[in-house]
Amino acid sequence: MKIILKAGTAVVTSALLFGTVTPVMASKAVTGASATIANPVSDQGKEQIDISQEEVKVTKEQAVELAKKYVALPEGFSLQGANLSMSRGFGGKPAKTWNLNFSHKEKKDYYSYLSYSLDADSGALLGYNFSSKNPDSKPVYPPKTSLDQAKTIASDYIAKLSPELQKQVKYNDLRESSRKTPLNVYEDYRFSFDRVVDGVPFPQNNITVAVDSEGRLSDYRVYWDKDAAFDKKEGVITPEQADKAFRNQAEPVLQYLIPYQSKELKPAISYSMAALQLDAKTGKPLYESKAPAAVKTLTEQPQSGTGTAVTTKESALKRA
Repeated sequence: MKIILKAGTAVVTSALLFGTVTPVMASKAVTGASATIANPVSDQGKEQIDISQEEVKVTKEQAVELAKKYVALPEGFSLQGANLSMSRGFGGKPAKTWNLNFSHKEKKDYYSYLSYSLDADSGALLGYNFSSKNPDSKPVYPPKTSLDQAKTIASDYIAKLSPELQKQVKYNDLRESSRKTPLNVYEDYRFSFDRVVDGVPFPQNNITVAVDSEGRLSDYRVYWDKDAAFDKKEGVITPEQADKAFRNQAEPVLQYLIPYQSKELKPAISYSMAALQLDAKTGKPLYESKAPAAVKTLTEQPQSGTGTAVTTKESALKRA
């Protein structure tokens, strides 16, 4: 995997594969049911395939017990569904996952939901989500849990749930300045911890954690490719050389754009450029990124119609 330098809009092409965190409970192989296989790099649709002959090392029962050890299952929750799925990511390599769904009916006719995703071969926790929407809940300000407290809770969960990855990630604070304080229990503090390889960030692999205003873990996701091979950072060009390369190869284009984040939504004349990513060792573009073609009229002067005029309903239907 190359080290790259970016300018303009980032293009995310990583697959969502996940790393091994905990050993499996047993080595006995079992077979799963049919599942959906999807390519997370593309939105071109999903293909239904039969993986009933695929062997997995963690049974459904073992997956349920492992899930409870990762994040305790509150009293009253019952298993509503368990399915085995398979996704493809880097290099098309398959990753098999157990998806477990629990629910609990609360006193006032509303439900709470819990879901877990576990690697079907290693037993590692890949995802967790808790949702409980009490219709009688009222906004609380300030929230019981502050931003700094929530951040600490998120870090502690990474240490508990993904200990082997804890020292390989770094907190991404880019969104912190724009983060709003949760006003009720439905809103979360969301944090991203990016993978770092030899001091170089790899944000396409990360662990995302959400903590609600009461300090509870509400969402946990691991996006990790444990088989990725990384290029060494020795021999990269200097930041000054990179700046010069960007200036020499960027192609500004004059065009009208609507600035949707502005208060006044009207076309503004502006310069923009296509996304540009440079190889950090050669200073050359990783791929061709063409600027939008200049708009031209088909002819210098408007042309008079050459077809037969449509004057009646019948002729219009015939022409159609």
